[in-house]
Amino acid sequence: MNAREEKADILIKGKDSMVILNSILKLQVEESRQKYVFILVYNKDKVQLSDKEKIAKTHEKKGKEKYVLFNLGRMKGFNYQDVYMVNQDEFQEQFIDELNWK
Repeated sequence: MNAREEKADILIKGKDSMVILNSILKLQVEESRQKYVFILVYNKDKVQLSDKEKIAKTHEKKGKEKYVLFNLGRMKGFNYQDVYMVNQDEFQEQFIDELNWK
């Protein structure tokens, strides 16, 4: 599978996740757009960010616009309320520790 196919596959999985969740919870798409966020957690040891992507992540940490790979930003507002792409450590800090999910 080439990089373009991998990106498309991740985007499809994100959309499929919403469809499956809505089906299980018997919700309409509009509800997921308003209530749900999509979080892609990647393994920083396996996914090497390019220099451009590292710069974008640095700007994100300084409070600038959030950076997401694989065109996942396209799902924001269309499929989900918001979209995040974080590595394992960032997920722990931003979601688990922040929300006291232990």
